[in-house]
Amino acid sequence: MTIYARISSFPATTRPFTAAATGVMSALLAVLYLGCGGPHGRLVQKTGPQPSTSAAISAGGKDGTTAAAASVARTDSFPVLSAASQLLVKACDNYLAVNPENPKAVEVLTIKGSLFFNNKLYDSARAVYQRIISEHAESNYAFDAIRLIAQSFYEEKRFDEAGTWYKKLSEAAPDGVDKSEALARIAESIFRMAEVLESQSRFKDAAEQYERVALEYPDARIADVSLFNAGLAYEKQAEWSRAILVFQRLMAKYDQSNLLPKTQFRIAKCHEKLMQWDLAADTYLRLTAKFPKDALAPAALYNAGFCFENLEKWPESAATFEKMAQLFPQSDDAADVLFRAGELYGKIKDWESVSRVTRVFSTRFGNDESRIIQALCMDGIALYMRNRNEDAVDRLNNAVETYRKMKNPGTMNAYYAAKALYTIAEIHHTAMNTIALGHSRERYKKQLSDKSDRLEKAVDGYARVIKFNISEWTTRSIFQIGQAYEDFAVGIFSQDRQSGLPLDKQIAFELGIAQAVEKYFIEKAVYFHERNVKLAIQEKIEDKFILQSRQKLTYLPVIAAENYLALVEIARTAQHREQLDGFSLIARKLQLFQKIAPFQERAIALFLKCLELGTTYQEFNEYYQKASESITGISLSVGETYADVVSIARDAPIPDGFDDYERFVYKSKLLKQIEGYENQALENYLKTIKIAEAYKIDDRSVREAKERIGQLLFNRGWCYDLLCINAFNAPPYPHNIDEAEKEEYKARFEEIGLRYQEQAFDIYKNILTLSAQSYAAGDYVTHAYVRLYQNFPDIFGSREEHMTQTAISSGSQWRVQSDSTSQWFSLHFNDSSWYKAQRASILKKQIEGFPGNMPIPMWFGKGTPDTAATYRPYQTVFFRRTFTLDKIPHKATLFLATQGQLNVYVNGEYLLTDSMPSFPSNALSCDLMGKIRVGTNILAVKVTAADKFDRALFPLLLMTVGTDVPLPKPPGFERPLSPEEVRIDRYAFPQLKNFTLQPTEASR
Repeated sequence: MTIYARISSFPATTRPFTAAATGVMSALLAVLYLGCGGPHGRLVQKTGPQPSTSAAISAGGKDGTTAAAASVARTDSFPVLSAASQLLVKACDNYLAVNPENPKAVEVLTIKGSLFFNNKLYDSARAVYQRIISEHAESNYAFDAIRLIAQSFYEEKRFDEAGTWYKKLSEAAPDGVDKSEALARIAESIFRMAEVLESQSRFKDAAEQYERVALEYPDARIADVSLFNAGLAYEKQAEWSRAILVFQRLMAKYDQSNLLPKTQFRIAKCHEKLMQWDLAADTYLRLTAKFPKDALAPAALYNAGFCFENLEKWPESAATFEKMAQLFPQSDDAADVLFRAGELYGKIKDWESVSRVTRVFSTRFGNDESRIIQALCMDGIALYMRNRNEDAVDRLNNAVETYRKMKNPGTMNAYYAAKALYTIAEIHHTAMNTIALGHSRERYKKQLSDKSDRLEKAVDGYARVIKFNISEWTTRSIFQIGQAYEDFAVGIFSQDRQSGLPLDKQIAFELGIAQAVEKYFIEKAVYFHERNVKLAIQEKIEDKFILQSRQKLTYLPVIAAENYLALVEIARTAQHREQLDGFSLIARKLQLFQKIAPFQERAIALFLKCLELGTTYQEFNEYYQKASESITGISLSVGETYADVVSIARDAPIPDGFDDYERFVYKSKLLKQIEGYENQALENYLKTIKIAEAYKIDDRSVREAKERIGQLLFNRGWCYDLLCINAFNAPPYPHNIDEAEKEEYKARFEEIGLRYQEQAFDIYKNILTLSAQSYAAGDYVTHAYVRLYQNFPDIFGSREEHMTQTAISSGSQWRVQSDSTSQWFSLHFNDSSWYKAQRASILKKQIEGFPGNMPIPMWFGKGTPDTAATYRPYQTVFFRRTFTLDKIPHKATLFLATQGQLNVYVNGEYLLTDSMPSFPSNALSCDLMGKIRVGTNILAVKVTAADKFDRALFPLLLMTVGTDVPLPKPPGFERPLSPEEVRIDRYAFPQLKNFTLQPTEASR
């Protein structure tokens, strides 16, 4: 059912011409041609949109949805004035030009505005109405002008502006019809704006505007419709909880609205979307109880039954379906729900109810040709529910054959023929699951053959159902094919195990099972579940089988992966029984790794499959999370295995009896030999992080991988670094060599030391690069940074500014003149011929506002200031001071004090003027930031003294400048360290067995 709520438009006409206005027309004709012949008599053609058609808000449909749309009409042609109208507009203009103060002028303006408005030239009309409001605010015409401006915006579908002007109208109007009309139009404008936003798919904004109507104008006749549309807009954003709250507000506030049944239906639908089946069922039932005659009542009972079914409340579901068939026997769904009630009663083994429903069904539909297949199908299902499987298959096959023989089978018969086939497949599927596999070879082969035969029959039956192309049976059958393959694989996994097998045979047996499970889970089951999801996306289907198929996409790869991880644990448990050390331990670790590596690789691949499918289909469930956590842990453990090999080899005891030279050679060769394992560890650590990066995983394993990268690389670099220090500071000469040979060895050690030093620094730099990429973290990144800073502080130090203050005050650097020249204040003006500033000779004054001591006063005059009798200070003096900056200061403030008129320029730009009739008690201050620059700057001041005494200028420019100092700031540190903290003799680097400095080396 559909409810239409139509919003009518208020009249869009101007105020009618009064008798006085009619009289004015004659006067207009008298001045019609004044100015018409000149070039300014031409009318400009205005353009504007055509008015939109009225909008209708509808609510209804089988599922209770509402469509709300505004039809926005547009045209390719724009309105123009006719020749007569143009002539009349010109007459209005001429009248107003001749009689601007005439009381009739407002009526002429009204006529002009009406011409524009009625011809849809809204911009021109608004300009006239604005003039009326401005010039004739107290007249009745001003009120009409406000109304028509609002109406013009409304006609152009500029609803925001229309609402603003309608609000002005409501404020201007006295209580009564005009005010009510204005308030109603404000509500309508907001509503129309919401419709426009909704048509642009801006559902959140639309919902907010719809809610505004009910919130700000709750008594508007469209308030309930607005709330309903707001709820629908939230539904379109999948904000189901928000939609429920809005719908509940509607029901509480507008309990007499004819939208209540539909509102309650939408609340139930939203609960369904949230999978809150119990709340949905309860809401549907309350709707049916409160509105039993509403067109939505049958659909509500129908949906309530399926909600109970989703809750697996089979008795409630069956009773609801049976009740729906009783209360609404003429419903198109009556036979189907009665049929479903019989199935559910069979599911709970309520055979009395099954018989009752079957009798009712046969009585009502047994002789109905359109329902004959359904009747046969129900009979077969009733036999199946009573565990008479062979009889059930015969009866169901009879239903299918009857369907095939029909010349023109209807849709209903096709549906139940598909159901009959589905039930046959379900019977084979159930039989397959009952066959357990033993470990006796002959018996196992027979059981596996029977189980495979049942699997083929079940899959074939489900596949035949799909060919009917009935949506419900298609998604259900595709899901069941996937489920059948999964159940078959679970049957293989659950088979009896023979106890006492040797480790190799046990691993081989479990590997065979894991591979079989992977084949049926991934190649078969996942394939069909993904096919189901793709079909759902293509056809926009969403039912419980699609939801279950979505979950299987991540569930099955995880379970298959865990089978391989079980193999890893079997192998590790066996290896832990032996206690080994040294190179024997290395050999056993590598042997174990070679055995378990393929299992770990398959597990990683399957977890990646889970993440790939989960990401593709936005299925971020518990199995996706489990795969995320597991995949990084496994990848990390592979890296740890290689890192353990490196650690064991590096820390293995150096053979006894080696001298310093032999120890140096041994350690050099060892570093080269373990490099391959280090690279393998690094590769797997990086693989862990990159997988995490691709799938937005952030867990303990990822953080550990980043720390391990820093540790692994730093230890490698530190070993080379220590060998370098050894070679430089304490060359390990072989025994029994003379001084000449020592010189030769020393040169070789220096060459080796330089090479090792370069390798170490390259490794440290690589660590910082990886840290910047978020691939390395932790204390070892800090160690690498500190080692680089110790050697290259200017390159790796963080530049910190130390603040110093500099001042520019009085002095001979100021150039002065008593006469100005063009552009005297500009930067490029040549002041080389100007004089040096003189120290002013004035009475001692105390001026506040200067930071610190007052500047020395300056001035300029004839003669020498020291000779008061002959010195003649000028009344006006021009001052210039250039200064150079290497960088922009952090702070720059100019302080000035003088008597009289003051004009200040900075870099040729006028800064300020001020008049001081006497020496002020406080100096002026000006912020020069943004006005000074790097390079040459010019400060220019013109001072005109107020009298012939106390002529002086007190200037002070204070600047705070930063000086860069390189400080150690490791990656991730908020503040720099002090250079003392990272001094070579103070900073503690990690200790590595076999690679610590000898006491003699450390002291040197």
